[in-house]
Amino acid sequence: MSNRRICSAVLGGLISLCFVGLLLKRTNVHDTWVTLRGIDARLLILPLLIGAPNYLLRALRWQLIFPRQARPGYWLTFRTFAIGTGSNNFVPGRAGDVARCVLISHDSSLAGSSLALATLAIEKVLDGLALLAIVLLACVYISPPNWLTKLALAGMIVFGGALAVMYAVRFKTEWFLTRVYAILSAVRLSSLAKKVTALFASFSEGLHAVTSITQMVCLTAITVLIWITEAGLVWAIARPLRLPLSLPYSVVVAAVLGLGLMVPAGPASIGTYEFFVVAAMGLAGIASGTALAYAVLLHAWVFVTTSLVGLACLAWAGLTLKQLAREEESWVARAASAADERS
Repeated sequence: MSNRRICSAVLGGLISLCFVGLLLKRTNVHDTWVTLRGIDARLLILPLLIGAPNYLLRALRWQLIFPRQARPGYWLTFRTFAIGTGSNNFVPGRAGDVARCVLISHDSSLAGSSLALATLAIEKVLDGLALLAIVLLACVYISPPNWLTKLALAGMIVFGGALAVMYAVRFKTEWFLTRVYAILSAVRLSSLAKKVTALFASFSEGLHAVTSITQMVCLTAITVLIWITEAGLVWAIARPLRLPLSLPYSVVVAAVLGLGLMVPAGPASIGTYEFFVVAAMGLAGIASGTALAYAVLLHAWVFVTTSLVGLACLAWAGLTLKQLAREEESWVARAASAADERS
Protein backbone atom coordinates (compact mmCIF):
# COMPACT_ATOMS: atom_id res chain seq x y z
CA MET A 1 0.00 0.00 0.00
CA SER A 2 1.16 3.56 -0.69
CA ASN A 3 1.74 6.00 2.16
CA ARG A 4 -1.37 7.89 1.05
CA ARG A 5 -3.53 4.79 1.43
CA ILE A 6 -1.98 3.85 4.78
CA CYS A 7 -2.53 7.34 6.25
CA SER A 8 -6.08 7.40 4.92
CA ALA A 9 -6.81 3.96 6.40
CA VAL A 10 -5.37 4.87 9.82
CA LEU A 11 -7.19 8.21 10.02
CA GLY A 12 -10.47 6.70 8.82
CA GLY A 13 -10.16 3.84 11.30
CA LEU A 14 -9.60 6.24 14.20
CA ILE A 15 -12.63 8.32 13.24
CA SER A 16 -14.76 5.16 12.98
CA LEU A 17 -13.60 4.00 16.42
CA CYS A 18 -14.51 7.37 17.94
CA PHE A 19 -18.04 7.19 16.55
CA VAL A 20 -18.44 3.56 17.67
CA GLY A 21 -17.36 4.57 21.18
CA LEU A 22 -19.82 7.48 21.27
CA LEU A 23 -22.59 5.21 20.06
CA LEU A 24 -21.98 2.40 22.56
CA LYS A 25 -21.75 4.91 25.41
CA ARG A 26 -25.31 6.09 24.83
CA THR A 27 -26.95 2.82 23.72
CA ASN A 28 -28.49 -0.13 25.56
CA VAL A 29 -26.87 -3.00 23.66
CA HIS A 30 -29.23 -5.54 25.28
CA ASP A 31 -32.20 -3.82 23.62
CA THR A 32 -30.29 -3.96 20.34
CA TRP A 33 -29.81 -7.72 20.62
CA VAL A 34 -33.44 -8.34 21.59
CA THR A 35 -34.67 -6.31 18.60
CA LEU A 36 -32.38 -8.15 16.17
CA ARG A 37 -33.56 -11.54 17.46
CA GLY A 38 -37.14 -10.62 16.56
CA ILE A 39 -36.40 -10.01 12.87
CA ASP A 40 -38.82 -11.42 10.30
CA ALA A 41 -36.41 -12.46 7.53
CA ARG A 42 -39.25 -13.05 5.06
CA LEU A 43 -39.83 -9.30 4.79
CA LEU A 44 -36.26 -8.65 3.60
CA ILE A 45 -37.59 -9.12 0.07
CA LEU A 46 -39.10 -5.62 0.35
CA PRO A 47 -35.79 -3.69 0.44
CA LEU A 48 -34.51 -5.87 -2.38
CA LEU A 49 -37.41 -4.83 -4.61
CA ILE A 50 -37.01 -1.16 -3.71
CA GLY A 51 -33.21 -1.06 -3.75
CA ALA A 52 -32.85 -2.34 -7.32
CA PRO A 53 -34.50 0.71 -9.00
CA ASN A 54 -32.34 3.00 -6.85
CA TYR A 55 -29.18 1.41 -8.23
CA LEU A 56 -30.43 1.59 -11.81
CA LEU A 57 -31.44 5.25 -11.42
CA ARG A 58 -28.05 6.24 -9.97
CA ALA A 59 -26.24 4.66 -12.92
CA LEU A 60 -28.62 6.38 -15.37
CA ARG A 61 -28.06 9.79 -13.79
CA TRP A 62 -24.29 9.40 -13.93
CA GLN A 63 -24.50 8.41 -17.59
CA LEU A 64 -26.63 11.45 -18.45
CA ILE A 65 -24.18 13.86 -16.77
CA PHE A 66 -21.60 13.07 -19.46
CA PRO A 67 -21.81 15.23 -22.61
CA ARG A 68 -23.60 13.51 -25.45
CA GLN A 69 -20.48 13.19 -27.62
CA ALA A 70 -18.52 11.45 -24.82
CA ARG A 71 -21.37 9.57 -23.12
CA PRO A 72 -20.59 5.92 -22.26
CA GLY A 73 -23.16 3.17 -22.78
CA TYR A 74 -25.62 2.49 -19.98
CA TRP A 75 -24.37 -0.97 -19.02
CA LEU A 76 -20.75 0.20 -18.99
CA THR A 77 -21.83 3.04 -16.71
CA PHE A 78 -23.82 0.67 -14.49
CA ARG A 79 -20.92 -1.78 -14.24
CA THR A 80 -18.46 0.99 -13.38
CA PHE A 81 -20.82 2.56 -10.86
CA ALA A 82 -21.38 -0.80 -9.17
CA ILE A 83 -17.64 -1.52 -8.97
CA GLY A 84 -16.92 1.90 -7.45
CA THR A 85 -19.76 1.64 -4.94
CA GLY A 86 -18.75 -1.88 -3.92
CA SER A 87 -15.10 -0.81 -3.60
CA ASN A 88 -16.08 1.87 -1.08
CA ASN A 89 -16.93 -0.98 1.31
CA PHE A 90 -13.30 -2.10 1.39
CA VAL A 91 -11.21 1.05 1.03
CA PRO A 92 -11.18 4.21 3.21
CA GLY A 93 -11.95 7.74 2.07
CA ARG A 94 -14.49 6.64 -0.55
CA ALA A 95 -11.61 5.75 -2.89
CA GLY A 96 -14.10 3.67 -4.87
CA ASP A 97 -15.30 6.93 -6.41
CA VAL A 98 -11.81 7.46 -7.82
CA ALA A 99 -11.97 3.89 -9.14
CA ARG A 100 -15.06 4.90 -11.10
CA CYS A 101 -13.01 7.60 -12.82
CA VAL A 102 -10.28 5.08 -13.59
CA LEU A 103 -12.66 2.66 -15.30
CA ILE A 104 -14.88 5.14 -17.11
CA SER A 105 -12.11 7.31 -18.59
CA HIS A 106 -11.60 6.69 -22.26
CA ASP A 107 -7.92 7.68 -22.23
CA SER A 108 -5.10 8.51 -19.84
CA SER A 109 -5.01 12.25 -20.53
CA LEU A 110 -5.83 14.83 -17.90
CA ALA A 111 -8.73 16.02 -20.08
CA GLY A 112 -10.35 12.60 -19.92
CA SER A 113 -9.83 12.21 -16.19
CA SER A 114 -11.04 15.73 -15.47
CA LEU A 115 -14.28 15.00 -17.30
CA ALA A 116 -14.87 11.91 -15.15
CA LEU A 117 -14.06 13.86 -11.96
CA ALA A 118 -16.37 16.68 -13.02
CA THR A 119 -19.28 14.28 -13.50
CA LEU A 120 -18.69 12.96 -9.97
CA ALA A 121 -18.61 16.50 -8.58
CA ILE A 122 -21.93 17.33 -10.27
CA GLU A 123 -23.43 14.08 -8.95
CA LYS A 124 -22.34 14.82 -5.35
CA VAL A 125 -23.62 18.40 -5.46
CA LEU A 126 -27.00 17.27 -6.82
CA ASP A 127 -27.32 14.78 -3.97
CA GLY A 128 -26.10 17.27 -1.39
CA LEU A 129 -28.57 19.97 -2.41
CA ALA A 130 -31.44 17.46 -2.41
CA LEU A 131 -30.51 16.27 1.08
CA LEU A 132 -30.20 19.82 2.38
CA ALA A 133 -33.65 20.65 1.00
CA ILE A 134 -35.12 17.64 2.83
CA VAL A 135 -33.43 18.46 6.15
CA LEU A 136 -34.36 22.14 5.98
CA LEU A 137 -37.97 21.23 5.18
CA ALA A 138 -37.99 18.80 8.10
CA CYS A 139 -36.75 21.57 10.40
CA VAL A 140 -39.89 23.57 9.53
CA TYR A 141 -42.24 20.81 10.71
CA ILE A 142 -40.30 19.49 13.71
CA SER A 143 -38.40 21.16 16.49
CA PRO A 144 -34.84 20.39 15.33
CA PRO A 145 -32.29 19.37 17.96
CA ASN A 146 -29.03 21.28 18.08
CA TRP A 147 -27.05 18.54 16.28
CA LEU A 148 -29.46 18.59 13.31
CA THR A 149 -29.11 22.35 12.96
CA LYS A 150 -25.32 22.02 13.00
CA LEU A 151 -25.42 19.20 10.45
CA ALA A 152 -27.60 21.29 8.14
CA LEU A 153 -25.25 24.25 8.57
CA ALA A 154 -22.21 22.09 7.79
CA GLY A 155 -23.98 20.74 4.71
CA MET A 156 -24.84 24.26 3.55
CA ILE A 157 -21.21 25.32 3.90
CA VAL A 158 -19.83 22.24 2.13
CA PHE A 159 -22.30 21.94 -0.72
CA GLY A 160 -22.92 25.67 -1.03
CA GLY A 161 -19.17 26.24 -1.25
CA ALA A 162 -18.79 23.42 -3.77
CA LEU A 163 -21.60 24.86 -5.90
CA ALA A 164 -20.01 28.34 -5.77
CA VAL A 165 -16.59 26.97 -6.80
CA MET A 166 -18.14 24.91 -9.62
CA TYR A 167 -20.00 28.00 -10.87
CA ALA A 168 -16.82 30.09 -10.79
CA VAL A 169 -14.77 27.38 -12.52
CA ARG A 170 -17.46 26.86 -15.16
CA PHE A 171 -18.50 30.44 -15.96
CA LYS A 172 -15.74 32.69 -14.53
CA THR A 173 -12.76 30.50 -15.36
CA GLU A 174 -10.10 33.14 -16.02
CA TRP A 175 -11.15 35.27 -13.04
CA PHE A 176 -11.17 32.23 -10.73
CA LEU A 177 -7.81 30.87 -11.92
CA THR A 178 -6.19 34.30 -11.56
CA ARG A 179 -7.47 34.63 -7.97
CA VAL A 180 -6.36 31.11 -6.99
CA TYR A 181 -2.90 31.69 -8.46
CA ALA A 182 -2.56 35.07 -6.73
CA ILE A 183 -3.64 33.69 -3.32
CA LEU A 184 -1.28 30.71 -3.43
CA SER A 185 1.58 32.86 -4.70
CA ALA A 186 0.99 35.36 -1.88
CA VAL A 187 1.57 32.62 0.69
CA ARG A 188 4.75 31.53 -1.15
CA LEU A 189 3.32 28.43 -2.81
CA SER A 190 4.10 29.41 -6.39
CA SER A 191 5.00 25.89 -7.55
CA LEU A 192 1.76 24.52 -6.08
CA ALA A 193 -0.16 27.43 -7.60
CA LYS A 194 0.82 26.33 -11.12
CA LYS A 195 -0.34 22.77 -10.53
CA VAL A 196 -3.60 23.78 -8.85
CA THR A 197 -4.55 26.26 -11.57
CA ALA A 198 -3.71 23.69 -14.25
CA LEU A 199 -5.99 21.14 -12.56
CA PHE A 200 -8.81 23.67 -12.20
CA ALA A 201 -8.42 24.62 -15.86
CA SER A 202 -8.86 21.02 -16.92
CA PHE A 203 -11.70 20.58 -14.43
CA SER A 204 -13.41 23.54 -16.08
CA GLU A 205 -13.39 21.62 -19.36
CA GLY A 206 -15.08 18.71 -17.61
CA LEU A 207 -17.78 20.95 -16.10
CA HIS A 208 -18.95 21.82 -19.60
CA ALA A 209 -20.58 18.37 -19.51
CA VAL A 210 -23.92 19.87 -18.45
CA THR A 211 -24.79 22.03 -21.44
CA SER A 212 -28.53 22.68 -21.33
CA ILE A 213 -31.43 23.53 -19.06
CA THR A 214 -33.27 20.42 -20.28
CA GLN A 215 -30.38 18.20 -19.19
CA MET A 216 -30.31 19.87 -15.75
CA VAL A 217 -34.07 19.44 -15.30
CA CYS A 218 -33.76 15.76 -16.25
CA LEU A 219 -30.90 15.24 -13.77
CA THR A 220 -32.88 16.98 -11.03
CA ALA A 221 -35.94 14.80 -11.67
CA ILE A 222 -33.83 11.63 -11.51
CA THR A 223 -32.23 12.87 -8.27
CA VAL A 224 -35.70 13.27 -6.76
CA LEU A 225 -36.59 9.71 -7.79
CA ILE A 226 -33.30 8.43 -6.35
CA TRP A 227 -34.05 9.86 -2.92
CA ILE A 228 -37.66 8.70 -3.03
CA THR A 229 -36.41 5.12 -3.55
CA GLU A 230 -33.69 5.68 -0.93
CA ALA A 231 -36.40 6.67 1.58
CA GLY A 232 -38.41 3.65 0.48
CA LEU A 233 -35.44 1.43 1.27
CA VAL A 234 -35.11 2.99 4.73
CA TRP A 235 -38.82 2.37 5.33
CA ALA A 236 -38.67 -1.22 4.00
CA ILE A 237 -35.76 -2.19 6.28
CA ALA A 238 -37.88 -1.17 9.29
CA ARG A 239 -40.61 -3.69 8.37
CA PRO A 240 -38.71 -6.90 9.31
CA LEU A 241 -37.99 -5.37 12.75
CA ARG A 242 -41.62 -4.21 13.15
CA LEU A 243 -40.55 -0.63 13.84
CA PRO A 244 -43.12 2.19 13.59
CA LEU A 245 -41.15 4.26 11.06
CA SER A 246 -43.42 6.31 8.80
CA LEU A 247 -42.55 7.28 5.24
CA PRO A 248 -42.03 11.00 6.07
CA TYR A 249 -39.56 10.10 8.82
CA SER A 250 -37.92 7.60 6.47
CA VAL A 251 -37.16 10.51 4.14
CA VAL A 252 -35.59 12.41 7.04
CA VAL A 253 -33.50 9.39 8.12
CA ALA A 254 -32.23 8.94 4.56
CA ALA A 255 -31.31 12.64 4.33
CA VAL A 256 -29.56 12.77 7.72
CA LEU A 257 -27.61 9.62 6.87
CA GLY A 258 -26.59 11.03 3.48
CA LEU A 259 -25.32 14.26 5.04
CA GLY A 260 -23.66 12.37 7.89
CA LEU A 261 -21.63 10.32 5.43
CA MET A 262 -19.81 13.53 4.52
CA VAL A 263 -17.72 12.79 7.62
CA PRO A 264 -14.63 10.83 6.53
CA ALA A 265 -14.33 7.37 8.08
CA GLY A 266 -12.90 3.91 7.56
CA PRO A 267 -14.03 1.40 4.93
CA ALA A 268 -17.83 1.06 4.62
CA SER A 269 -18.24 4.10 6.92
CA ILE A 270 -18.43 1.79 9.96
CA GLY A 271 -19.34 3.82 13.03
CA THR A 272 -20.41 7.02 11.32
CA TYR A 273 -23.15 5.15 9.45
CA GLU A 274 -24.67 3.70 12.63
CA PHE A 275 -24.20 6.92 14.60
CA PHE A 276 -26.22 9.10 12.22
CA VAL A 277 -28.93 6.48 11.67
CA VAL A 278 -29.45 6.18 15.44
CA ALA A 279 -29.51 9.97 15.79
CA ALA A 280 -32.06 10.32 12.98
CA MET A 281 -34.25 7.52 14.36
CA GLY A 282 -34.38 9.45 17.62
CA LEU A 283 -36.30 12.17 15.78
CA ALA A 284 -39.05 9.56 15.23
CA GLY A 285 -39.07 8.72 18.94
CA ILE A 286 -37.32 5.34 18.58
CA ALA A 287 -35.05 4.39 21.48
CA SER A 288 -31.31 4.22 20.80
CA GLY A 289 -31.00 0.48 21.53
CA THR A 290 -33.75 -0.38 19.06
CA ALA A 291 -32.45 2.19 16.58
CA LEU A 292 -28.99 0.61 16.70
CA ALA A 293 -30.49 -2.76 15.75
CA TYR A 294 -32.14 -1.06 12.79
CA ALA A 295 -28.88 0.72 11.85
CA VAL A 296 -26.94 -2.57 11.95
CA LEU A 297 -29.53 -4.30 9.74
CA LEU A 298 -29.67 -1.39 7.26
CA HIS A 299 -25.90 -1.14 7.05
CA ALA A 300 -25.48 -4.91 6.71
CA TRP A 301 -28.08 -5.05 3.96
CA VAL A 302 -26.45 -2.19 2.01
CA PHE A 303 -22.96 -3.62 2.56
CA VAL A 304 -23.84 -7.12 1.39
CA THR A 305 -25.89 -6.10 -1.65
CA THR A 306 -23.46 -3.44 -2.92
CA SER A 307 -20.47 -5.73 -2.33
CA LEU A 308 -22.04 -8.67 -4.17
CA VAL A 309 -23.14 -6.54 -7.12
CA GLY A 310 -19.76 -4.77 -7.18
CA LEU A 311 -17.78 -8.01 -7.10
CA ALA A 312 -19.98 -9.51 -9.81
CA CYS A 313 -19.39 -6.46 -12.02
CA LEU A 314 -15.66 -6.57 -11.23
CA ALA A 315 -15.60 -10.15 -12.51
CA TRP A 316 -17.64 -9.00 -15.52
CA ALA A 317 -14.88 -6.45 -16.24
CA GLY A 318 -12.23 -9.16 -15.84
CA LEU A 319 -10.53 -7.44 -12.88
CA THR A 320 -9.62 -8.17 -9.25
CA LEU A 321 -9.54 -5.72 -6.34
CA LYS A 322 -5.74 -5.77 -6.40
CA GLN A 323 -5.66 -4.97 -10.11
CA LEU A 324 -8.20 -2.20 -9.58
CA ALA A 325 -6.02 -0.67 -6.84
CA ARG A 326 -2.98 -0.75 -9.13
CA GLU A 327 -4.95 0.86 -11.94
CA GLU A 328 -6.11 3.60 -9.57
CA GLU A 329 -2.55 4.37 -8.39
CA SER A 330 -1.36 4.46 -12.01
CA TRP A 331 -4.25 6.73 -13.01
CA VAL A 332 -3.52 9.20 -10.18
CA ALA A 333 0.17 9.24 -11.14
CA ARG A 334 -0.66 9.90 -14.81
CA ALA A 335 -3.06 12.69 -13.88
CA ALA A 336 -0.44 14.32 -11.64
CA SER A 337 2.18 14.02 -14.37
CA ALA A 338 -0.17 15.58 -16.92
CA ALA A 339 -0.86 18.43 -14.49
CA ASP A 340 2.88 19.05 -14.13
CA GLU A 341 3.28 19.20 -17.91
CA ARG A 342 0.33 21.53 -18.29
CA SER A 343 1.57 23.86 -15.55
